[in-house]
This record gives sequence, C-alpha cells and structure tokens, in this order.
Amino acid sequence: MPLLLAQVLNAEALGDVLVQGRPVEDIVEGLFNKGSELAGSLSVRSYAGWEEFKRAHAQGTTELVQLEGESNLVDSDVVVLVRCPMAEEMKKFNVDGQSPAFHKEIVEKYKEQNPGSNAILHPGCIAHQVARQIAVMQMSVQGSGAINYYQLACRSGATGKVVFDDNGLEAVGMTKEQAQALVENQACLYVLVRNRQEER
Repeated sequence: MPLLLAQVLNAEALGDVLVQGRPVEDIVEGLFNKGSELAGSLSVRSYAGWEEFKRAHAQGTTELVQLEGESNLVDSDVVVLVRCPMAEEMKKFNVDGQSPAFHKEIVEKYKEQNPGSNAILHPGCIAHQVARQIAVMQMSVQGSGAINYYQLACRSGATGKVVFDDNGLEAVGMTKEQAQALVENQACLYVLVRNRQEER
C-alpha cells in the first residue's frame, strides 16, 4: 500500500504550494497546512501499553509506519526512519539534477523562524515533520500520558549529508556524534517522548 505521505504530499500537491515568486512566509504556511491535511488522513488507534505499541510498530501497523514507512525503534523510544518518504517526490522538482534555488530559500526561512530546528533538507521535510508532530500527539498509548517527539537528525540519501536539530539533541541529551552513528545509512532520526513512563 502506498504511503499516505506520498499520496497527500506528492509533487502535484506540493507544486500548488512551492510556487516561485510567492512570498516565502506564505509557502512555509502552506507547507504547515499540507502537513496538517496529511495528519488528518491518518487512521489513529489505541494501544494497551508501550510494549503493544512497539510490537505493532515492528509489525508495520502503527500510524507512524502508515505515515512515513519502515522505521526501527531503538532503545524503546528512538525512531530511525529507513528511507525518506519525500525523496522521490522532491526529485521531480529538480532542474539539471539540482533542487531549485528558491527551495533552499524556503528551508532557510523555516530555520530563521524556528531557531535550532536545523534538521531540514528540503521543503517537503517541513510538511512531513508537521504531520508527524500531529500524528504523535494523537497517539493513545495507555500508561504513557501525552506523547510528543523531538526531531534529532536528517540524512540526505543523495549526498550523505546529515543535518542536526540542535533543539532536539539538547532536549534529550544526545550528541551529534551519537545521532550521526544512529542515522548512518538511514534517513531520519527522532525520539518519542512520553510524559509518564511505564515499566518496560
């Protein structure tokens, strides 16, 4: 089954937002809206506890897998996304093998608006991370209270370049070296944060 992310955030849909000459602030707002739209398409379910969530995730049936594809849970709460679900759609915007210059302007404007949130490689990351944020907040895991997430790193499949989210790393006490090791040969790294910890 195709990922919801690739269905809702395909190049055609993103092309309605990524319009050269449009104010960058408007584009960023449009990407936030696309992320919200995507999150609204998810089937949300409840889990009897964190162990049940982990089992479902390993089986590929959680909201997160439905949203973005295969990923691995490390140490119970760190998620390593295997492939960027946006990569193929974003490639469709390339000219002579390069992303348009104004795409870089969008990324820089987002970083300017969100200091320390540097784990963004392309505009699609913005909508993707908004959708993930909403999906995680909607998750219901008994005994875990409200759940949130921190982005930690993002790795380009094309170049191998890794960008880090300084805010997320600081919040969870992870170094860039540790994040680099976890995301090596993968695509994306984030952590799920439970407000109440249950016995593991």
